[in-house]
Amino acid sequence: VLIENIEDYAPIVYTPTVGLVCQKFSGLYRRPRGMYFSAEDRGEMMSMVYNWPAEQ
Repeated sequence: VLIENIEDYAPIVYTPTVGLVCQKFSGLYRRPRGMYFSAEDRGEMMSMVYNWPAEQ
């Protein structure tokens, strides 16, 4: 039913769902999964990579 009438039902289903996720994002966000370098880190990148915790 939803797929057949997507234009009619999308605002009803999609908008509240996206709004709820936006409101609860800070509680859903776990932790960063990446490494960030700045220009000030130049020359120290390898030591930063070696100090990155390995997955257990």
